[in-house]
Amino acid sequence: MHWMALPWKVIFAIIPPVQVCGGWLTYFGGIVMTAGVTFLISEIATACACILNIHSGILAITIIAIAFSLPDLCAS
Repeated sequence: MHWMALPWKVIFAIIPPVQVCGGWLTYFGGIVMTAGVTFLISEIATACACILNIHSGILAITIIAIAFSLPDLCAS
């Protein structure tokens, strides 16, 4: 799992610590990174929907449902 998560750890490591600018730079950096990941997932879902010939809204709802259910499944 470490090798799969390593690129994300490196990308998110560029967010500055809370001590810089009173935490505002960290706050906005986190928002920008979250928006970037959301955009990336959206583009991947759109590409998969196009390849599988499924409406992109249905695939997006399915991916969101899986993303919210998987942690509960692992915890049980």
